[in-house]
Amino acid sequence: MNKIEKTPLRDFAYETIKEHLLSGEYEEGSLIPSENKLASVLSVSRVVVREALKRLREENFIVTFKGRGSFFANPKNFKTKITSTINYDQFVEIMQFRFALESEAIRQIVKNCANNQLIGLYSCVESMKNASGLEELNNADYSFHEGVIKCSGNALFLRALSNERDNIMACFSVMNALPESKSWSVPLHEKIVELLLEGDGEGAIKLLKTNGEYNYARMKKLFN
Repeated sequence: MNKIEKTPLRDFAYETIKEHLLSGEYEEGSLIPSENKLASVLSVSRVVVREALKRLREENFIVTFKGRGSFFANPKNFKTKITSTINYDQFVEIMQFRFALESEAIRQIVKNCANNQLIGLYSCVESMKNASGLEELNNADYSFHEGVIKCSGNALFLRALSNERDNIMACFSVMNALPESKSWSVPLHEKIVELLLEGDGEGAIKLLKTNGEYNYARMKKLFN
C-alpha cells in the first residue's frame, strides 16, 4: 500500500486561509478574523495560525495594523514604487486630521443635512469612476470629501480642509496611483453615501476608520 502523506498543519492553515481570502468572501481592506477566531475555526493552535499569517503577510495578501488586526490586501499594490513629497509619518498625520474632521462633520450631517444635499455626492463618485488620469481622479476624490464637509454646514470645517488641501492631495496622489485603486475606492465612497442617506453616521465613521487603518498598514510597507 502507498503511504498517505499528511499535510503539515501550517500548510493546511495557510492554504485554507488563502483560499478564503481569494474566494471573494473578503473585499480589499476588509478585516480578516483574529488569530483566536481562525485557530478555533481551523482547529489548530494560534502558533500555527500565526505562521500561516506571517507567510501571507510576506506574500502581501494581508497587511497588519498594530492593535487592530490584519486586512486583506491587494498584492499588486506592493509592486509599485511610490514617489511623494511627504513621508510616512506625515501621511498618517494628514489622514488622521482628515478623519477627525470628517467624523465630526458626519455627526453634524446626521443631525442637520437633508438627503437632497447628500445625493449630490454621487456625482463626485461618478467623476471618480470616469476619471481618465491620476490628476483627474485626485480632484474628484478631493471634491467628494470636500462635499461631505460642505454638507455639515460648518464653514470652519471647510476652511480647515481647504488649508490642508495640498497635503491631502499629496496623500491621494500616493493612494490613487496604486494598481486597481478605483476598483477599491469607488465602491467605498458609494457605501459612505449610502450610509449617510440611511442616517447611519456611526456606520460611515466606522467605515472611514477601518479604511484609514488599512491605508496606514499598507502604506507603511510602501513608504519603507
